[in-house]
Amino acid sequence: MDSLHSHLHALAGVDTQPINCVLAVGEACDIESLTEWCADLPIDSYGQLFIEVEAAEQIQHIDVPVDVNVTFIMRDRPHHRPHPAGDCTIRSGQALARAVDAWLDEWVRAESTAARSFMLWVGARSNPIMCEYWGRIENEFTAIRPTNS
Repeated sequence: MDSLHSHLHALAGVDTQPINCVLAVGEACDIESLTEWCADLPIDSYGQLFIEVEAAEQIQHIDVPVDVNVTFIMRDRPHHRPHPAGDCTIRSGQALARAVDAWLDEWVRAESTAARSFMLWVGARSNPIMCEYWGRIENEFTAIRPTNS
C-alpha cells in the first residue's frame, strides 16, 4: 500500500464508527485486490465499487455484501458528451473520475453539515487522470476533516 492510498484511506474514514458506506475505485488490474478487500467487509456494508475496464471481456464477478453495488465502466464504449470536432470518446480515467464525483456529490458533499463516514479503497493509481484526481480529493478531504481539539 503506497502512501497516497494510506493517506486517502485515513482521510476518507472521517469517523470509523459506524461506517455509513463504502466506496472502492479501481481498474481491471485492481480486481484481485478489490476482491480481497470486499471479502473483509462487514456483511451489512452498503456502498459502491466502480471499476474501469477496457472491454467487456475484463468484467468479472466480485462477491460483495448484498447492499454493495458493482459498476463496470467500459472504455471501449463511446461516451456521448459533446466534444470539439465531433469526438465522442473520452480518455482512460475520465468516466471513472466522473462516477466517483457523482457518488461523492450524493453521499458526502450533499449534506456537508451531516456527519458522514465512509471507507474508501483507492485504486487506478497508475492512471495519470486518476492520480491527479486523487490529489484533488486528498486536498478536499484534508480541508473538511475535523481536527482533534
